[in-house]
Amino acid sequence: RHLITQSIWVLIAAKFTPRFMEFSRHTKIVHTKSTRISRRHWKMVITPTACWHYTGELSVVPKDFVLLIDASGSIGSERMRSLRKSAKDLLRSAMNSHDRFNIVAFRDRYSYAFKSWQRLDIRSLAAADDFIGSLAAFGRTDVFSTIESVLTLPRNPSRPLIALVVTDAEPNIGVRQTAKIISKFSALNEGLVSVYMYGVKNDANRELINVLTKANRGESLVYVGARKTAGKGIAQLSERFRDPVLSDITHKFSAGTLVESYPKRLKNLYRDSPVELYARTPLQTKEIYFQIKALNGDKPYESLFKVSFRADMACDEMLKEAFEAERDIYMMTEE
Repeated sequence: RHLITQSIWVLIAAKFTPRFMEFSRHTKIVHTKSTRISRRHWKMVITPTACWHYTGELSVVPKDFVLLIDASGSIGSERMRSLRKSAKDLLRSAMNSHDRFNIVAFRDRYSYAFKSWQRLDIRSLAAADDFIGSLAAFGRTDVFSTIESVLTLPRNPSRPLIALVVTDAEPNIGVRQTAKIISKFSALNEGLVSVYMYGVKNDANRELINVLTKANRGESLVYVGARKTAGKGIAQLSERFRDPVLSDITHKFSAGTLVESYPKRLKNLYRDSPVELYARTPLQTKEIYFQIKALNGDKPYESLFKVSFRADMACDEMLKEAFEAERDIYMMTEE
């Protein structure tokens, strides 16, 4: 019942599935050891292993994926040409055989390519190629209404719902204020949709792109390069969400534990992308307990962790800054 790892005690209750032990073995803790501050900052890293997909320990699960493409005038014709090609390639590289997808083009209004989720097949790919191939850059940009529309899509709890927004994130109609877009959408979403964003140019609105994604179980990438290759980095970003393993991850600390942690909603665990939790506790705290729950498709998984802070644990003196950055993101969602 007790599984010892290099840096953490992991307690597995009898009712827990043995499959989850593989997940536990690849959990590690690093912390600050400076005694100049009254609180200890620490980070938990949950790292997937490539063997899960092949051994069946925790299989990659089907996802629902929606690609939202900014086709407003600020994108420009040269960037749009590159984005059209990259978007077509993405549907073939970022999708697994049992995934479903949809596509949205947006300007001052948004338009869905399909009325419902599409299975990945020759017919749906041909229709998607036609839709993407018809896109031209013109008009104004309404980011909020577009991403808000994703919340109306039918959601199957066993399928992670992932949205990739390709944009310069420069709204000029509808809700325009960055802070308001972040706080309103995050409150409505409540972590149901994992939002990834790809900035198509160096002067894209990085605050909106970075904060909105981190607050909604996602990540971002801003492309720095020539207009004619503006879509070049989309494939790189998609690798981070292509193979979901655990979704709807929640964590809860034992009652009475003095812990402040961020993000409040952990992102999904993907085969090639770890999950990180930043926290701080009083320096005199020697151990804490917390529970993690998640879904692997329709199968629930959970584990109880006991973290003991010891002198021989890995240390990272930059954790305080990383913790404060995560806290600042959370505060923006509360404005």
